[in-house]
Amino acid sequence: MAMFASAAGISLTHVPYKGATQAATDVAAGQIPVGFQGLGTVAALVRGGQLKLIGVTTEKRLPQFPDVPTVSESGLPGFFFNSWFAILAPAGTPKDIIARLNAEVLKAVSDPEVRRKLEELGFAVRGSSAEELRVMTRDQLAKYARVIKEMGIANE
Repeated sequence: MAMFASAAGISLTHVPYKGATQAATDVAAGQIPVGFQGLGTVAALVRGGQLKLIGVTTEKRLPQFPDVPTVSESGLPGFFFNSWFAILAPAGTPKDIIARLNAEVLKAVSDPEVRRKLEELGFAVRGSSAEELRVMTRDQLAKYARVIKEMGIANE
C-alpha cells in the first residue's frame, strides 16, 4: 500500500497485522476499509462475495477475474506491483544443483493439473531461471528501498 500511496500522492494509515488472512477477514467484516492482498489469500473471499476486488496491481488483467481492471487502467498509469514466491537455496550451492532444482520446478509448474490448481487459487503461474529471479529480486529491492525512504517508513 505504501507504493500505491506514493504513486497516487495520498496518505494512508498503516494497520499492522500478523498475517494476511486476518487482514482480509477484517476488510470483509468492515473493520478496516481497504486492503492490498495477494490474490491467493483473497480469491475465495472474492468469489464468495465477502470481498469486492476493485483493481489488480499486475500489468494486465488476470484471467481469473477478467472484468476487474488493473490499477493502471483505473487511473494510476504505470502502476505495477505483484507479490511472488521463489524457491531459494543456500549461497554457494553448486550450479548443477541449482539447474536441476530449477528444471524440476519448471516441470512442476508446467504440469496442467498443478497449473490449473494454482490458477484456481488465484496465482498467475510462471517459472523463471535463477538469473531472472536474481535480476527481478535486485530490481524489486531497489524499488522498495526508494519507497521506504520516500515514505519515511521506519522499522519500529
